[in-house]
Amino acid sequence: MHIKAGQIAFSGLLAAFSVLCVVLGSIVEMSTLFFICGGAFCVGIAVREWGLRYGAAFLLASSIAGMLVAPNKMHCITFTAMGLYLWASEVLRDRIGKASRITSRESALWLGRYIIFNVMYIPAILFAPRLFIAGRIEGAMWIAVWVSGQAGLIIFEKAHDYFQVFIWGRMRRYLIKW
Repeated sequence: MHIKAGQIAFSGLLAAFSVLCVVLGSIVEMSTLFFICGGAFCVGIAVREWGLRYGAAFLLASSIAGMLVAPNKMHCITFTAMGLYLWASEVLRDRIGKASRITSRESALWLGRYIIFNVMYIPAILFAPRLFIAGRIEGAMWIAVWVSGQAGLIIFEKAHDYFQVFIWGRMRRYLIKW
């Protein structure tokens, strides 16, 4: 099998798996965030395996397929936002890896991740607060919602790093043969 054909076939299966995760998030309500994160991790796989441009195409294709198939469109929007964040984080990781003047790469990566996340998260809190809390957000509740998002970012990034290194790192040799 040619390399490009293998990449396309595997990325199609990976996109189907990510859409399946979004659909399962709509069906199994208690594990919605778990399934959506699992689907978004596929964007990280596509970026690390085949590059930024291919990862962006993968994100676009899986987001469109999710919007067509998934019953809850809000889960598709959440998946797309998480995938976009992961793609931007991988762009940052790639740029920091190539930069020779940065001495503390891990600190620069986390700072960049916080900036990317907050550029996406703060407008969502301000313009669509009902996505996060059913009632009104008043006073100190704004800070609580913001802090909980930062905690969620740390958990999401740690889970993504663990997934990339330990789970995908072990499964890769069995799934990708070219």
